[in-house]
This record gives sequence, structure tokens and C-alpha cells, in this order.
Amino acid sequence: MKKNRNHIKILIANLLKTLLVFFIVIDIWIGILYIKGNDFFQFYNVLILIFIAIIVYCVMDIWKNWIIKENCDFQAQETYILMLLNQKRYKEHIGLHLELLYTSLVLGKYDQSQQEIDKLKEWNNRLNNMQRFQLQLYNIDCMISMNKTASLKKELEKAEIALNKLQRVNNKTMQKVQMGIRLRRYLTEENWEDILKLLKEISKVSKNVTIYEQICIAYIQGKCDYELKNYKEAFEELRFVIKYGGSTKYVKLANCLLEKIPEKNLPEKISAKKYIRIKHGMNRKIFFLIISCFMVSLFNIVIYWWSQGKSIEEAYSKRYLCAENELTIFYQNNIGDYELVILNEDEKIAYCLFKETGGLNYKLIDSFRIDKNVENNQMELMETEMTESEKEFYQGNKIKQELWTVLIRFYKKNTIFNQENLAYVGITSSSMAENVTVNGNPVSIEQITDVNDLPLYLWRVENIDLKTNIQVEYEKQ
Repeated sequence: MKKNRNHIKILIANLLKTLLVFFIVIDIWIGILYIKGNDFFQFYNVLILIFIAIIVYCVMDIWKNWIIKENCDFQAQETYILMLLNQKRYKEHIGLHLELLYTSLVLGKYDQSQQEIDKLKEWNNRLNNMQRFQLQLYNIDCMISMNKTASLKKELEKAEIALNKLQRVNNKTMQKVQMGIRLRRYLTEENWEDILKLLKEISKVSKNVTIYEQICIAYIQGKCDYELKNYKEAFEELRFVIKYGGSTKYVKLANCLLEKIPEKNLPEKISAKKYIRIKHGMNRKIFFLIISCFMVSLFNIVIYWWSQGKSIEEAYSKRYLCAENELTIFYQNNIGDYELVILNEDEKIAYCLFKETGGLNYKLIDSFRIDKNVENNQMELMETEMTESEKEFYQGNKIKQELWTVLIRFYKKNTIFNQENLAYVGITSSSMAENVTVNGNPVSIEQITDVNDLPLYLWRVENIDLKTNIQVEYEKQ
């Protein structure tokens, strides 16, 4: 017999869901930073990653719920929960103990259920109102299953009091919960006809129910039909329970009831279509999954459109939502099928790697932008408080950091630049760049004119191996 490994699948699904939540939170934070930096292209890239994470999260959630609620493999769920509770950090985890209690009731393990009820009652001060209400309902279910009817009426009253203490519960959920309490009361009183009427009401307000929920309803309906001697209807409901009940207690209970039905009242032949009426409760999740896939496709189309233009300026302006006539190309160099371009955009210097596509279109492969006058602005704030030696030390460190950042975050990042005899160039507003060395190689500069007639310098360094660590040094003159 093949060993059931579904508990491992549940573990994997839950682990991935947890990791994806952290991933989505981090991505949202990064997206906010891109919005603040007016980099909407990268923001849409982050949105794609978020929707992909949501898609994977939905798939994992559907996978887990398919195992438990659609295939009714609560045995795997129990194994998974016990595996966690055996770990020290989870031993007193309220949520897990409530889930184990619920699972034990579904499996018909009432001794284990009672142990969990007693344990959770000891931790009553740690439970919130919703958890107390859930515990009260599970306790009632356990008492009904074990035929402890003496104090059930009192426990049902407690459940109604606990329900009234709940806050932020919408009307639809409140209606379903109230119906659930009524159902338990009718079961306690064995009002079979009232139960059948209530089940019809429940079916009207319940949509996209899981197989497990259908199994519960089918068993209760089958028991009511059996008690009312509607054996044909009972047979159909109970056969449905047996076929799809999985590891739940309802399979055994249904078999016991079937054995009690007099043979003369059993149908001679029954079509499977009459009792197989599966309707999986995954519609909402699948709909949300489809929407997420659509959003990923949409954002990919937008990004594809934003990445290309009939000119370098057009491709860049699409990505960063700026006017083409406000761009000035300071440097351009052909490297194989690619174009290295350094251009001016307002107060930023942009390092860009373009690739020429079909029809003389240009696609922006990668870009790195840096503030043009950041060091000058900072120096203006500090110049009255610094000596000449301190200013030079400060400026030297700033220019070192600037060149190192460009080399690491643009050139080293793109493998196309990892070539021998390739000159690495950049733009700076400081002439002190000529005092810098990169891995022992001197940096040369050439003065150019900014669009505002301010001096800028084109720096250049050669014979750099990008595969090694980049060491940038400033030599004081």
C-alpha cells in the first residue's frame, strides 16, 4: 500500500505561503521607494513580482485545501499538526491546538478531542473572543458525538452569548453561524424534520462549498432521512458520503447506517449520477488566481512597450516618463549589438545599456541613475564648518564612492562590459576624479559642458577586470 505523504505536501504549501507573505511585504516596501524615486518602470516590475507571488500563494493555498477539504484527507492534516506541536516553539500554539481539536473531531478521535478541549480551557485567558467561541462550538460538537446530552442546552446558550461578544462579523457570516447553532440544537433534540428544513436554508446561503462541507450536510441529511424512514433518499446521501468522505468519521458512520436499512427498502439499482453531485468550493480562489495571471500579463505588455522606442531618447523617455527634448546624450559607444549611453535627465546622470531590435527600434536593457549635483549640495551645507583639509578628505571619499557605485551597480552588473581593453566611462561634477585610481589604474578626465553651462567631467579608466573586487582609492595631491 502506498504510504500517504500528503502531510509533507501540506508542510511545503504552508512554508511557501509564509515565505511569500514576507516576500510580498518586502516588495511593497521596495515599490514605495521606487514611487518616491519617480521610477515607475521599476515599480511595475515590482508589481509583477508581487502578482507572481500572489499567484504562487494562491496555488499553494488551493493545493493545501484540495488535499484537506476536497479530498477529505484530514489524516494528513492531523499528522502535519502533530509534527509541528512536537517542536518546542509550537507546543503551546493556540491556533494549532484549535486546529488539532477540529481535525480530531472530523476524524472521530473524541478522546484526543477532549484532551485538547481541557487544555484550551486551561489557557482560557490567552484566547481571544473568536477563539473562545470556536472552542465552545467544538466542545458542543464533541458532546453531541459522545452523546453527552445532559448539559448541552446550557452549552448552546453559552455559545450564543459568546457569539454576541464577537465584533467585526459581517451579517452573512453571522447568519451562517446562527444557523450552525440552530442545527446543533435540533441535533440535540433529534428534530429530524426541522433539521431537513434548516439544511435547505443553509444550502440557499452557502455557495462554492467544499467537498467536506457537502459530506457533512449529506451525512446529516442521510441520518434524518433514515430516522424518518425515507430509505431511498438516505441511501443516496450515505453512498455519496462513503464515496467521497476520505478519512473522515462520516464514512464509518454512513456505513453503519446503511447496514441498518432494511434490505427490502434498498434500491435495486441506482445510477451514480443521482448521488455524485460534486461541486468544488474553489471558484473564488481560482477566479482570484486568473485575475492575478491577467495582471502579470498586462504589466508585462506595459513594460515591453515602455522598454522600446524608435530612438534612444524615446525608449528612455517612455521608461522614466520624461520629455525627449529634455534629454542630452553626453556619451555613446557601440559594444557589439549593444549601445552604451550616458545621458542627462534634469538633475540626474543616467547610465544606460540599449540593444537595437528589429525595425531600428531601441530596447532599454538596463539603466542606473545618479544625482548629478548631490555632492555640491552637501558641500554647500558644510563648507562653513570644515577646514580645507577636511573638505578635501570629504570630497575625496565622495568621489571614490561615486565611481565605485557606477562601476559596481552598472558596469559589473552587466556581463557585456566584462571585456578586455574596454574603457569604463562616467560623468562627474568634480575635477577631483583625476586623483582617483581603480585597482591601481589611474582615472583620466575630460571637461565637457552641462546643458546649464556648468562644468562636468567625463572620467575614463581602462584595464579593469570586473570579475575581481573593485578597489577605488583617492590620492591626495
